[in-house]
Amino acid sequence: MLFLASSLSNLPVITQRRENLGFVKEAVFDPKVLKLVGVLIQRSILQSQAVIAPLDILKISSGFLLVKNRDVLLPATEIVRVNKLLRDKKRLIGMRAETLEGRSLGRVYDLLFDEVDGRIVKFYLRSLVNEKILPVESLFQVEEKRLIFNIEEIGKEKANLPLPAVE
Repeated sequence: MLFLASSLSNLPVITQRRENLGFVKEAVFDPKVLKLVGVLIQRSILQSQAVIAPLDILKISSGFLLVKNRDVLLPATEIVRVNKLLRDKKRLIGMRAETLEGRSLGRVYDLLFDEVDGRIVKFYLRSLVNEKILPVESLFQVEEKRLIFNIEEIGKEKANLPLPAVE
């Protein structure tokens, strides 16, 4: 099943025994592998944040995130990749998006990802004047602070498709 990263925000995290572990604060995606690498959990005001590895997530639904038990909650420092991304403040959401020619497409405001393997399927971009949804296949390069898309190629492919039959 496919989910928007934004749809995870504030979802309750529960165990199979219906124990409430907190709420999803953020889904953490690695820009290098374009994949979900962790889910940041806010437990309570007095407790520090924790991270759940994607392999420990049993189910994502529109109403909750299900995990086996409370042992899956780890300090962010224990998942090295997540810790580094959080420390370096590297987030795909919020990154600038541009074409190969350097034309601005806006910023990434959401991601569509596959629940099974965590891979990003689509990028949701927004600028002052419009919004675009681009497939991951159109991503040409990931740089330090921007994503570069080859959207001209996608336009050519669509232009070469046969027109639908009209009666």
